[in-house]
Amino acid sequence: MKYGILFLFILVVVLCVLYLRERKRVRLLSSTDSLTALANRTAFLGFLSRELARTDRHGNPLSVLMIDIDDFKCINDTWGHGEGDRVLRKLADELKANLRSIDCIGRWGADEFAVVVSETGYDAALVVGDKLCRVTAASDVCRFKQVTVSIGVCACQVHDSVDAVLARAENALSRAKAEGKNRSCGSPVA
Repeated sequence: MKYGILFLFILVVVLCVLYLRERKRVRLLSSTDSLTALANRTAFLGFLSRELARTDRHGNPLSVLMIDIDDFKCINDTWGHGEGDRVLRKLADELKANLRSIDCIGRWGADEFAVVVSETGYDAALVVGDKLCRVTAASDVCRFKQVTVSIGVCACQVHDSVDAVLARAENALSRAKAEGKNRSCGSPVA
């Protein structure tokens, strides 16, 4: 009888540990982009929403960068989607290596990334954007050609909505593309 209860107790403990591990794994999968291991769009939006609330409460500076790989379609069309996936993974690694651990980097779309740079105002965020352009252009993220990025920088304000911030960042990104690519352009205020 004693051994039966002990066995049952051990079985329950093992099952609980396995359940908690699986739950953690599922939570990670639901918030992570499977190709780049960055935050997925949903997790990124949650982080941005929380940071905007902190900005509302404390008035801390906050900026958002929208990053697009210049002429990415050419990479996929010329060297295949395998090389395109490799470029996305390598660029994600490059972004992580050149941003702070408190910043949130997310995969926004096919060849787009978004970054929340916490505790960072407009001027400093433009410096970050320019640095990411330089670092990417100098890196070997693609084996066959130089890869560059265009970046839209947006400074957040108290009472900004997620949609307003993202719209300004995307407009700034469109300007960076229109002005010749491989650059960052900004939107300091609404």
